[in-house]
Amino acid sequence: MVNDSDTAPRLGEWADGGFDETVSRHGGTGFGADLPDENRFVFGVTQLLRRRRAEVEARGESDPSDIAVFVLQPKPPESVQGVHRVPMVDNGLTSVSGRLWFASAAVASAHFIELPEDTDDGRFTYVAGELSLGEQPTLIYDPRPSSPQLRWYPQGLNQPDNVESKQIEGDVEPADVFETIHKLYCECLATPSGLPSGGNLWQNARRHHAGDRAETLIQSILKAGLVLSFPFCKVWHEQPQVAGRSDLAIQQWDPMDHAVMTQHAIIELKVLRSYGSQGAPVPESNTLEWISEGVDQAAAYRDERGYRWSALCCFDMRKEDVGDTVCFSHVQSDALDRNVWLRRWFLYADFRAYRRVRPCS
Repeated sequence: MVNDSDTAPRLGEWADGGFDETVSRHGGTGFGADLPDENRFVFGVTQLLRRRRAEVEARGESDPSDIAVFVLQPKPPESVQGVHRVPMVDNGLTSVSGRLWFASAAVASAHFIELPEDTDDGRFTYVAGELSLGEQPTLIYDPRPSSPQLRWYPQGLNQPDNVESKQIEGDVEPADVFETIHKLYCECLATPSGLPSGGNLWQNARRHHAGDRAETLIQSILKAGLVLSFPFCKVWHEQPQVAGRSDLAIQQWDPMDHAVMTQHAIIELKVLRSYGSQGAPVPESNTLEWISEGVDQAAAYRDERGYRWSALCCFDMRKEDVGDTVCFSHVQSDALDRNVWLRRWFLYADFRAYRRVRPCS
């Protein structure tokens, strides 16, 4: 419970240095109100596609085997003709194939125009060139391969090689989650300069004084990154349970029946400190107890609601990197007995120390 380069999943932008404001919003309308727009958009389109595919299957129908293009822009340019509005596009009742869709990050309503009959290259040119949308974040759903593809262009179709594949359905395995966290660590957390504008894990990095809000910032970054890596799931933070509040919970709903749910994972987060924000030393006994409590929480939260697996992920902001073996030696046996995965990432307060070790090379 929270108490206070590799190609990485992009978190999107916190505009005008609004990282603190974004992180502080734990409510909002619907899931993901606290996420950057790009992350919400990828999630929303993925959920729409899941619902549409399920509706088609349930009705014994079929959609045309043609791509659908989704642009993160609420409305099409005023010069565009033949625009249709769908006020409840997220119910999955409208075919998406062969159309260019314009939607906000929520992907609840949308506008569309028919794509011209053309080659893939011709359609890229139409969207990016003729309509001047080449810099807008874009998703392309391609049902033509034997395994349908969802392709994410975070910088728009003007950069066709800057593309990430997204899953529409799937499992959430520990190795995949840890890979995502490691990429986020390399992009955002490993050194003081990686965070978006307005965020700071350190009160005084030179003296190794960790910030009071380090846990909250890390939790928000991981939530955003995990949603982008697993957009077919919802990633919840601070979910109340009888045993306490889980830091991050990964769940997948059946698109036709939200009473049917796969409880994938519980991720318990701990920040390890040598000093508090005002320089008070943190006793080693406190850190050992903190890690032990993390194992207990991860197991208890998982067992209470029947999650498939759980993990304790530690972000080590201490002055010295003691290594995984020493860090977890007192809980290794207990974690193994209780089937809790253990992972740790060391956060460097000094660029020179990071350059010597180069953990992200």
